[in-house]
Amino acid sequence: MFPNKFILLDTEQATKDERSMVTKWSRPGDYQEVIQIGAAEVLGEECIANRYFERLTKPILRPRLSRHIISLTHITQKRMNASGISLAEGLDGLRRFSRAFPIYAFGDDGGVIHANCELVGIRCPLPRERFHDIRPLIAPLLRKLDIDIGRYSSGTLLRAFGLTGSRPHDALNDVRNLVIALQELHIRGRASLCGMVRAC
Repeated sequence: MFPNKFILLDTEQATKDERSMVTKWSRPGDYQEVIQIGAAEVLGEECIANRYFERLTKPILRPRLSRHIISLTHITQKRMNASGISLAEGLDGLRRFSRAFPIYAFGDDGGVIHANCELVGIRCPLPRERFHDIRPLIAPLLRKLDIDIGRYSSGTLLRAFGLTGSRPHDALNDVRNLVIALQELHIRGRASLCGMVRAC
C-alpha cells in the first residue's frame, strides 16, 4: 500500500522545432532534453497540494532554445542562462523534494528523465520503478463522466470540467492544473484518486 502522499510530476523538453514531436525526435539533431521540472506533493483523498517544486535545467546537446520552444513554454534563453542548472542538480533537487513518495505523471515522464540521463551520461538519482503513469488510474473515472482522456494533457485536463487554469506547456503550471483537475474529479464523487492508488 502506498502512503497517502504522492508526487505529481511534469517535465518540459526542448524540441528543435514543431516537427520534432511529430517525428518523435527521429531526425538528426533532434534531442528530447528536459529543460523544466515541475512537481507537487499531494496528500489526502481530496488531493491537496501542500508543496511545489520547479527547476529549469540547461540542455547540453542543443544549448540554444529554439524559437518554437520559447514560444510554446515562454522560457526565454535569457531566463535559462540566468536560472538554469544542470540536469543532475535538478534531479537531485527532485529526489530531495520527493523523498520516498511514489511519483506520478500524466505520461511516461520517468522514461523521459531516464533517457535524458543516458543521453548526457549521468546516473539518475531516482529509480525507474518510482515513476508511474497516472492516466490508467483516472481514465476509468473520466470515462464514467464521458471524458476522453486522450484529448487532454496534464495542463489541459481541467478544461474537461469547464475550468480554466494557468497557461499550459509550463511544467509547474501543468502540475498545478492537474491538481485542480484531480480535485474536481474527487468532488464529482466518482472515486478517490488516492484510494485507487492504494489499491493498485
